[in-house]
Amino acid sequence: MPEIVVNELLCYVRNNFGKYLKDLMGVAVLGFYTEQEVSTAKLLLKEFVDSMDEKPDGFPRMKNRMDKDNRRKLELDDIFGLFTALDAAKIVLPTYVAADLQRLPSVTPGEVDVFGLAAAVKRLSTQVNSLSK
Repeated sequence: MPEIVVNELLCYVRNNFGKYLKDLMGVAVLGFYTEQEVSTAKLLLKEFVDSMDEKPDGFPRMKNRMDKDNRRKLELDDIFGLFTALDAAKIVLPTYVAADLQRLPSVTPGEVDVFGLAAAVKRLSTQVNSLSK
């Protein structure tokens, strides 16, 4: 039986990975989780990869990110890169679970796309209205 690990961010990513575009998942994750939560999730995933007896060739190297404005996004990209490599190698991941369901984004990545589209239509509508005046 796979190991059970409590981490809401990894639970969210694992349950949506492959169903939605990474960019849409990234918007939901970055809008919901703090830099510390993203860093903790990356560390947990790195610990799992490090514990593997054999790593398939071409596995992405985990980089230590410095404190920068875009650190959270870069670390999330690292998480997505590992999920992609693990999925391609058909590695069985631990079962990531949420201890607090309120720490899972209530917006699915698919809804992020709809919200983004609605916001774009509203901006365009405002621009058309101002141009027609």
